[in-house]
Amino acid sequence: MFIPEQVAIQATQYIINVLENSKLQSEEALDSLPGIYSVIDVQGQVLKGNKSLAKIVDKNYENLLGVSLSQLFSEENWQVFLSHLMSVKNKMDEKLEFKIDIQLKDGGIRNYLWHVSSLVVNRPNFPILFSILGHDVTDLTKVTKENSRMQYELNTAKIVQNTFFPPPTANFGNSSIASYFETASECGGDWWYYRVIKDKLFLWIGDVTGHGVSAALVVSAVHSVALIIEEEHMSPAKTLAILNRAVGSMTNEPLTMTFTAATIDLKSRECIFASACHEPIIVLPYDRNKLTIHDLHLLQGEASLPLGQPKDVKYEEVKLQLKPRDRLLFYTDGIYDIANPKGLQWSRSVFHRTLARLVTQPQNAGDLVLGLREAMDKYRQGTPLKDDVTFFVFQM
Repeated sequence: MFIPEQVAIQATQYIINVLENSKLQSEEALDSLPGIYSVIDVQGQVLKGNKSLAKIVDKNYENLLGVSLSQLFSEENWQVFLSHLMSVKNKMDEKLEFKIDIQLKDGGIRNYLWHVSSLVVNRPNFPILFSILGHDVTDLTKVTKENSRMQYELNTAKIVQNTFFPPPTANFGNSSIASYFETASECGGDWWYYRVIKDKLFLWIGDVTGHGVSAALVVSAVHSVALIIEEEHMSPAKTLAILNRAVGSMTNEPLTMTFTAATIDLKSRECIFASACHEPIIVLPYDRNKLTIHDLHLLQGEASLPLGQPKDVKYEEVKLQLKPRDRLLFYTDGIYDIANPKGLQWSRSVFHRTLARLVTQPQNAGDLVLGLREAMDKYRQGTPLKDDVTFFVFQM
């Protein structure tokens, strides 16, 4: 089809006017576009194009007039492209955005995102024209697909990791336990667990340095080892010694894990625990109506090193006699890092004051966990976590 030179001149002048109105200053702005720009008629013949189009169709920039845009596509894709043009022409859509591949001269195929809109020119007998923009999104599409795949795998990993945790609440005769767990990313480095064997309750809580996939892998290994240890009814100190060797041998990176292992005799109410540099257990007595921050009993235990040391480390045990209805709070240090929208952290002192305020005589383990969570959420106001947060309350 022959395109009159006068029509091409008019189309070019119109494009320049559009560019000037949108502050792009001049026609040269078309050639600075990284993608394809073209003005075509209803048959797909080029009235105006930029250098990106000329390069792909292997034409000189000055010889684009009359070139068919169909050269970019396979026959099947060209028919799809034409159907979109007709949709815009018939005013079914004012403009369209869609993806269609183009075939390169070297045989390669690239994925392009196309924007098609009609050019409305208020001149008598002016032909129907379309403005075409094409952006190469091949790499972006690959990245998006890869990100989607990774997100799917991370979500799957999170689902799998959640199976490492016990039910959030449980009752053991007159005793009970309630918990809260939230990760700072898809996968976390916190882990806690409990198991009752005969009259003894075994409790574990640990925190891998950092969070994310690498921390979650350590949690997975520790979970597996702990399940074997529990069958042997090992003491807290022996449990930490074995876990220390396990964590130290599973990676060449300097990953460590703080940990507390405890055993509670549900009949005699004797608690034995050992700590690998973990946050102290907080004893919340039940025999008074109101507590102050000075009434919180922090079980520091003996000075110790975290799990993951390259040599055998001995962990010391501490014994404690609990009273009926006493509560023990186990937690990870992520609770100190909770921040509000202004960036102010909850801190250790605020956490302790909040805990003392919440502890009143009628509260059981579930009430205390709920109150602590509500106080935490009120302070955060939706601010993302900097670190995983885990805590649970055991009530004798």
